[in-house]
Order: sequence, then C-alpha cells, then structure tokens
Amino acid sequence: MPKRKKCPICHEDFPQRSFYRHYASYFDINTNSWIDHGSEADESSEREESEQRFKNLLADVAKATDPSGVQEEACLSDFTTGSPTEDDAAEESDQSLDNEEDDDDDDDEPEHWDIPANLLDDDLGISVHPTPLKTINGFLFCVVYAILYLQAVHHISDNGVEYLLRFLFKIFQIFGANVNNQLLSEFCIAFPPSLYLARKLLKLDRDDFKRYTVCPSCHTLYDIFDCVVEKNGVRYGKQCQTEVKVRGKFVKCNSPLVKQVICKGNVRKFYPMKVYCYNSLISGIEKVLKRKEIKEVWQHWRDWETETELLRDVYDGRVWKNFMSFNGVPFLSEFTSIGLMMNIDWFQPFKNRNDYSVGVIYFVLLNLPRNIRFRSENVIIAGLIPAFKKEPHSINSFLNPIVEELQVLWKGVRMESSFLNCASVFRAALLCVSCDIPAARKCCGFKSHAGRLGCHKCFKVFPGDFGEKRDYSGFDRQNWKPRSKSLHNLYARKVKNANSKAQADKLSRDYGTYYSVLIELDYFDAIQFCVIDPMHNLFLGTAKKMFKLWVEKGILSSVKLDKVEERLASINSLTDIGRIPTHISGNYGVFSAAEWKNWTTIFSLYALCGILPEKDYKCWEKFVLACRLLCKPFVSVTDVQKADLLLLDFCKTFEKIYSLKDVTCNMHLHNHLKDCLFDFGPIHVFWCFSFERFNGVFGFFHTNNKAVEIQFMRKIMTAKFCDSFRDVLQFHNEAGLSDIFFGQTQQLQSMCQITDVIQFLKASESVSFPSLSIDVLNFVSLPKVFKIVALDQEDIVFLMASYRTMFPFALLNVDDIGEIVKKFGYVTILGENFGSRHLHRKLRSSDILACWNTDPGENIDHPTMDLRPCRVDFYFSHTAKIQGNCVTNIFAKVSWYKEFSERYKYGNALQMWHCDKFEANGQNCFLPVQKIHSRFSKGITGESKDLMCVCPIPRRILSDNDE
Repeated sequence: MPKRKKCPICHEDFPQRSFYRHYASYFDINTNSWIDHGSEADESSEREESEQRFKNLLADVAKATDPSGVQEEACLSDFTTGSPTEDDAAEESDQSLDNEEDDDDDDDEPEHWDIPANLLDDDLGISVHPTPLKTINGFLFCVVYAILYLQAVHHISDNGVEYLLRFLFKIFQIFGANVNNQLLSEFCIAFPPSLYLARKLLKLDRDDFKRYTVCPSCHTLYDIFDCVVEKNGVRYGKQCQTEVKVRGKFVKCNSPLVKQVICKGNVRKFYPMKVYCYNSLISGIEKVLKRKEIKEVWQHWRDWETETELLRDVYDGRVWKNFMSFNGVPFLSEFTSIGLMMNIDWFQPFKNRNDYSVGVIYFVLLNLPRNIRFRSENVIIAGLIPAFKKEPHSINSFLNPIVEELQVLWKGVRMESSFLNCASVFRAALLCVSCDIPAARKCCGFKSHAGRLGCHKCFKVFPGDFGEKRDYSGFDRQNWKPRSKSLHNLYARKVKNANSKAQADKLSRDYGTYYSVLIELDYFDAIQFCVIDPMHNLFLGTAKKMFKLWVEKGILSSVKLDKVEERLASINSLTDIGRIPTHISGNYGVFSAAEWKNWTTIFSLYALCGILPEKDYKCWEKFVLACRLLCKPFVSVTDVQKADLLLLDFCKTFEKIYSLKDVTCNMHLHNHLKDCLFDFGPIHVFWCFSFERFNGVFGFFHTNNKAVEIQFMRKIMTAKFCDSFRDVLQFHNEAGLSDIFFGQTQQLQSMCQITDVIQFLKASESVSFPSLSIDVLNFVSLPKVFKIVALDQEDIVFLMASYRTMFPFALLNVDDIGEIVKKFGYVTILGENFGSRHLHRKLRSSDILACWNTDPGENIDHPTMDLRPCRVDFYFSHTAKIQGNCVTNIFAKVSWYKEFSERYKYGNALQMWHCDKFEANGQNCFLPVQKIHSRFSKGITGESKDLMCVCPIPRRILSDNDE
C-alpha cells in the first residue's frame, strides 16, 4: 500500500501525491514553516456555501426571467444535485485506476482508494442524476458554451478551465456589486463558478454512453450489473463464465472480471478490470441527422448527371449503384436510407510507451458530401476498445453491440432529422470497411497477411514455411481465383462450428478465413466491402519499403543520402502541403503517412534523379506516376486503368531487379486497387487519412495516463456536444460571437454542385476553353485588399486576344474591354491558395502549371499544347461586355519560363526548365484562372544553378478528404 502522510496543521491524512500538492499550497519555503489553514472539510464547506449562494441567486434570476412568474422547486433541486468537488473527485477516481496488467491483478487484497463510495458508481455510469434546468439567459448560455467550446478545440485541461471560471466569477461579482445595472447584475450573479456547474447549466452529460466490463483473457463483454454477486450478505466479484472447447471438452475461462477497492469510510466497492466504452450507433446517426447543415445537402447526389467515364465520389461506384435496391426491395433509392463506412484502428495514447494501444471504432455517413463527410461533428465514434497485453486476435465481442444495432437499422428505426418535420423511419447499411491490413482482417474475418492464403480478395497461395517470410511474388493475375461472399460465409461458419480450437485453427489455415460477426448481416459482402486502404498500401507500405530497401542494400549510401537531403533542403516548397521530409537518412522510419505521400508524389523524383541507378529510378518512376494519377481529386476510368497497368509493371519490374523475398503483400494488393476504385470511387472516399488525423487528436487530450478509455470517451462526448456551438449562436441570434469564432469565410461549395466543380477543374486539362454555366466567382475567393489600376494599350490588345479565345462566337471590339481592373496579390481557388510575385509572402505559391498558348506565334488554342510552368506576377478581376451582358472574369498575369533543350532528360515525369529566363510577353500572358492546372515546387539544379526540375503538386479542393 502507498505511504500516507499527515499535515501537522490540519491533521489530515493524504496519499503521497496529494500531500505534495497540499505541501505546495500551504508551506512557505521562505520562512520554512507551514501556513495556518483549516482542514479540507472546512474548505469544502466554504465552497458548498458559495455554491449555495450561487444557486439561490440563480433561482432569483430564473424568477425574474420567467414570464409566468412561477418556478418549480423540483427543477431547482435537481439542478443543485452534486457539487464541483464531487465532480473533481470523480476525476480523481479515474486517476487511481491501475490499468497495467501485472501480477498484482491476481492479488486478492483489495485496493484502498481515497474517494467517496458514491462517486465510484457515478464513474461507472450506475447512478445518473437528472439535470433539468430552466432557461436563464441566452447570452449567459452562449458565453459559458464558448468557454467549453474553446476547451474542446484547444484541448485545455479541466483544471485550466476551472481556474478560469473561478477567476471570472470573482470579477463578475465585483462588477455586479459596483455597477448599477440590473441586466449586468443578473448576468454576474448567474455566472457559474465551477466547471461542474457550467456543465449543469448547459445540460452536458459526459456519461451518455454504455460501459461494458471486459474479460481480460477472452474479451467477453458483461454488463456492469452482472459482475457482482451476493451470497449470505457478502458481495463477491464474478469470474468469466465463457466456455471454450479444448480437446473436445468445454473449459471455462474463470478470469476475474472486477477487482475490489476500499473507498473512504472503509466502504468496499468493485471496479472492472477492463472497460469497453460504447456509444450507441443509432443515437450517433440521429445527432448527425439533426444538424442544420444536413438539411440542404442530404439529397445532393440525386441531382448529379449520370457519368460513366468519371469517378467523382462513392455514388459513381458499383456498390452504391447496386444498393439502390437490394433483392428487389428499394434501399438507397429511398429518401431515408443511409450508407455507412466503418474504420477500426489502434493508437498509442502515451508518447513514451509503445506497449499500450487503445482501439477506436469510427463511422461516417456516405450520404454526406465529401466536403463535410469527415468533419469531426459528422464522425461517429462508436467504441473505445481497452488496452490489453496483446491486441486481441478477434474483435467479435466488441462488434456484437454494433451488429445488433445494424440489424435494427436494416429493418428501420424512427429518428428525428433536420430535413423532415416529424420523426421518420430511417434504414442504414454498412457498405464499406476501411482499415489497415491487421484491423481489416480482424474485422471482416480473414487470415493474417502472413498466412498461406494471406489475400482477402483472392485465393492466391503464398508459399513459405512456418517462421519464414512468405513469397508474395508472381503477378499473373489471370490465374488468381477470386474470393466470393457465399464461399467466405460458408468457410467462416465451418470455422465457428469446429469441434475444437485445433480444428478451427486448421480450417482457418486451409480456407484463409475466420468467423466475423459481421457476416450475420445478410447484405454484408466481406470480400467487396473490405477495401484496401491506399494510405497504408501505397505510402506507409510500398513507398516506405522501397526507401528502406535502397538503404539496406547499399543502393543509397551515406554519401548519396547526404545529396538527397541537400536537394530536399534546397526546395522552397509551399506551407499548406505539409512538412517536407527532412533528415531522411535517419528519420524515414518514423515519417507520417502525409510525409510519405509528399515524398512520393512531389519530391522523390527530383531528389533521386542522377543519384539512384537508372534501372531502380525507372522502376520507382512507374510507381510515382501511378500514385499521381490515383491522387487526383476526380479520376476517370482511363486514369484508373493507366494506374493499374503502371502498378502491375512496377511489381513485375521490382521482382526482376530485387529478390523474390523482397516482394511484399502490399505489392500484391496493388493489383486489387482497381476493383476498389470501381466499387467506391476515387481513393479520397475510402483512404484513412481523416481517421488517422482523429487518432492524432487523442494525443492532445489531457489524462492522468491511467484508465484512459473512460476519460477519452468523456472528452469525446464533450467535444460532440460543443460541435453544435455554431447552431447555438444562430439560435440565440448572437451574430457577433459567431463571427469571432467562425469568421465570415465564404463557403464556395454551397454555391455550386460538385458537377460544376468537376467542370471547372476539367477546363484546366482540356486543350479548348470550355464554356462554364456558372459564374467563376463561385469557385474563386478574392482578398479584401486590392489596388485599382489601368491597363496600357498593349495589355488591352493581349487581353482582347484572351477574350476572343474564351468567347469565340462573340463579336468583341476594344470598346467592350474596359481598362480599369482590380489587382490582387493572391486568390483562393476551391480552398487552395495561389500566390504571386506581387505579394512576397505568397511568393512560394506563385509557380503554376498551365496550358494556354505555348507559342505566341501560333493560335492560342493549338492542339499540341501541353502543361508548361509559369510564374504569376499578379491577379486581377476584369469586367467586359459580352453580347450585351457584363461578365466578370479573373485573370493571372504570368511570365512563362523558357524551355530547356534537354527538357526530358530524366523522363516525362520530371521536366527541366530554365529557372531565371522567361519568354517575352505576348498574347498568352493573361491567363484565365480556369486554365490553372496546379502549383509546383521547383528543385534548382545545373552547374550554375540556372535550371529547375518541376515537381507538380496534386490539386487539393474543398471537398477532398485529404491528410
């Protein structure tokens, strides 16, 4: 037991850590003596007295603001239940949990916890106090809401907010006593002095989730109330009663489910060994449906034009189209049907420990547009799986509550929404599971990738004995037998119904299949719905493997790595694309997925050209080109087929250059990516960048590093509650506060359909200039700072040539082209900043690729044009009269870089241009922003540093689910 220490002044016993805090508060190090102070009980009584005064004043304010003048005593008494010290003590109960699995767990001796016994019940959700509250004051409500919103957004600790509330309460007390204003006095009186009362005021229930006791051995779930039994007046903790077949006999698990703890007053309680926090999926879906912004976008995809050659979103995929009806019964064609995507992942909540991993289960609604689908307020966190010594081989026990709700949702559940006047019956189906390889296999019931049948898409056999690395080589795809839903379900049930564990293991090895509870969903196709995550497959998989292989085989020596780092350091790249990989020779093992993506698609070809051997460089170039095609915001069927052939060629070249044992499972899965794209649309729909970002957010949560699952779920519930802050401000008409927190950003996506965005982006890739049916200002945001300038006569002539190309059938003359323009230093196109030389701080984003009259001597619309680099000098808006109508367009004044004689020295994927020489101004110097293809980073090269390698940056738009 931990040693306890006694204060010589107040004579109270403290645990060692609490004594240090008490010592810091009441011991004067200058005089080396204790400060006179009362006991903790005296301080607690003072706080209770202060809170009681607050509640009495709160009741007076409620009476003053109640139009009927009638107050219910019951409501006030419910509101005053509890105290801030109780809430703090509940947090301390979490801090005293020991979540590490060691030999002490088997000790029968109870633990001593220095907390009241009733708080332990509250911590487990056994006792929930109702918190009804009368509406007091809209402005007070918004102010308190804003404080909790800032806490959630900026990850401020509870202690920090507690101190802030106490400080503000004292300040407001002074104001209320010295200012003769009734409204201000009422506000100062009603302001909550503690975080506990602030949550009460907002009716914030952080414990609105289910807790299950988890067996630490077999991971069976139990209800909290079923873990303790009473015999002869004595309460005992239960043991796990799950039976497992061992050698034909049923053997019980018998692992303890709870541990006994002793609270203050020698009260004995039981606390679970492991806790699984589960948030109702149905409740989470209903909260999303009730959001106001969902009303306008719920049926956005139904207005899309049918597109057979372009994959824009999940709605163009085969799965969504096939589920318009299921077995002849309409499903997604109905107004109230929902398609869901699930992700399961494990993350490490502690920075300095890699032996403690917590699992998290996410859901998103595929019905929502891409620009809001992965916002935190629209992502449902359904469960937090506790940490074990080893990650569980099967997660069926944790998926059981989810499957039960999914079965109910498939039949239909009555829920409220923002777009229907009354509660309606909604149906939902799980259509996509996107995880990394280990989580996907556990979730959908497949053998590990290290197994003989290690692919979840086909029955290709990977030879290799036990303890040896499997041979994943061989890319004769026509000989790969595909898996099917019927066979998978049949094999899975055979494994489940095996007579013994040994037989089940043998069947799973023979079939490459385990039993997953998800197959109990009649519609669920584990083969098709379990996608290959491109983030793990391409960037954290093959890109990382290739670099590691080059280093291990000595292809990249230390001298060559120094050259690579020197080139990377010389790139003056954009700040909004993420970090450039630095110190790659020693840090490549810990690079994030976003860094590997940037390395692959942007920087690697420049950094490796002339350093990597030609055969290795050509092999890597194929992989880079495939990734660039797949990372486009929208991909055509032709793009997918090209990328598939490039990946196939890359895999075949790889096994020729390197040994067969170097081929990985990810390279085999590259050849199944094409089917995933045809099933679900572009990779932005189902890659895991957004989910990984949410995993990273957990690292900012303040916890006591013990029993973090409950603390995480409470903070998640608080964050979900605060996500509706914008709606609260709108409801109370607090427009000024809304501008402070959310600004007045222009939501371009609300002004135009996604089909219009695609049409806008296509203009940059086409040779001709397509006519857009929507105003260009709906795609482009202009800064508030500008200059009004006049064009000279030469500029007007050049601008006239551009207008004639843009509007070839319009009869234009000089009188229709005005000479006054608004000049800007940068513009924002679909959420992406494009800078210019005119504004120095935006200089790095002033280099762009465009397709607009490469030869001033030829026609502007020459059919052999290609993408060429240029530098933007400035942007301007101009209004011209076209066929009697005033039309406003945005142009970029550009200077085109001169072409180098050996432009394709390192291949088509990495072009070389002069970096300090420009072509003479001509009629192509005024570029419509519609023709801007993308930005690029330039890598300076050449003996005299007068050449540059062009590194294109993939386009990112508002609707991207990017990293």
